Amino acid sequence: MILAKQAAPFLLLSYLLVLASCSFTTENNTKRKAKAKEMELTLTGRDGLNAELNITEFEKKNCVFALKIDSDSCASRRLIWKTQSLHAGITKVLKALTKIPYQRPESATYIYKNKRFELVDAKAGAQLDTAMIRTYLKQLSAKKKLHVDLHRSNFYVKPTYANECAEIKEAKKALDKCLKSVITLTSENKEYKLDQKIFGPWLKLDESLRVIVDTASFVNYLLPIAQEVDPPVSEITAQETPVDTSQIASAAWPTHLKLNVLSETVAISKLILSGLKSKRELVLSNVMLPNAVKQGLKDFVEISIDNQQMWVFKNGCLVVETAIVTGDRKRKRDTPKGSYHVKYKARNVTLKGRDYEAFVYYWMPFYGGYGLHDANWRRSFGGTIYTRSGSHGCVNMPSKITPLVYELVKVGTPVIVR
Repeated sequence: MILAKQAAPFLLLSYLLVLASCSFTTENNTKRKAKAKEMELTLTGRDGLNAELNITEFEKKNCVFALKIDSDSCASRRLIWKTQSLHAGITKVLKALTKIPYQRPESATYIYKNKRFELVDAKAGAQLDTAMIRTYLKQLSAKKKLHVDLHRSNFYVKPTYANECAEIKEAKKALDKCLKSVITLTSENKEYKLDQKIFGPWLKLDESLRVIVDTASFVNYLLPIAQEVDPPVSEITAQETPVDTSQIASAAWPTHLKLNVLSETVAISKLILSGLKSKRELVLSNVMLPNAVKQGLKDFVEISIDNQQMWVFKNGCLVVETAIVTGDRKRKRDTPKGSYHVKYKARNVTLKGRDYEAFVYYWMPFYGGYGLHDANWRRSFGGTIYTRSGSHGCVNMPSKITPLVYELVKVGTPVIVR
């Protein structure tokens, strides 16, 4: 009992200290909460966009972001993250907004209709101008609540060229000039006349309002002509066994006269753009004849690794002959030889491997992860590039050629690699 009486004052003092400590902690937490800053932002816009953002900014500028996004073009999303600054958090918000599917703005243009060009109005689209939004959101530091109508505030990317701008008027003059062109194509005793009734629908404006000729449409026009002017290959297709061209030097490679459809398309397009009357003799050139021709195939893609060449045939006519880059021989990433076919076609694909990631606009796989695709990171093709700086096994094509190849080949088109 004596010990208990002596200990009582000590226990009482300890209890008072604990109460004081709890009181201090509660007061300190209250101060911290008082220093935390709450902000609310609501963004509304086109395509039913509704974004609700809650930001909690703490004493040392640490922030917690809670974002909810609703839109007609995607499912509802909820995101939460922490950042060390308001600026970094806003950057993440803007990135999240740009991932919402949207229609790009379209400039005014012209289409050929009823023997003349008619104006197609510019379209607004729903692509957000994130730079303007970022500048505007600096107001967050001064306001606790903020609502932004993106449409009314004009926070969308505008079409580059409006209906009545000077550039669109000049483009119309250039298009009308082309309609004056009349081209006569000749081959031996045959003539083919090209005027606006034929090529008018092929003319269009690119993103810079330059007049271009739709290559795929022109190729389809020239294919029947190529079938008429090409010398017959019956003596070659009659061969029972294809020549083993891998054992033949390039200089001795079997050749045959063919109309190179793409080359003629490019040359004749220049005459159409001139606005003049002109004549052109269709040029037949000696072409390294692919083995598939000897096998009797009419629609195919053939790749020669040793020559770093690719041929695309349609209806028995040569449409594309181009230099390529195949698998890197030095790193043993050779493109596999064999007979395959196009498995499927896809646009805007990111190709991934163990040590690479590459975005391509056109993707045509033919075997496993191997395929045909554009390679806009390359400045040159052909030669011996593949022996020291080749691909990971795919067939790299020039960017200008790839859209046409993508248009020509179908799912199931034979692909021969030798």
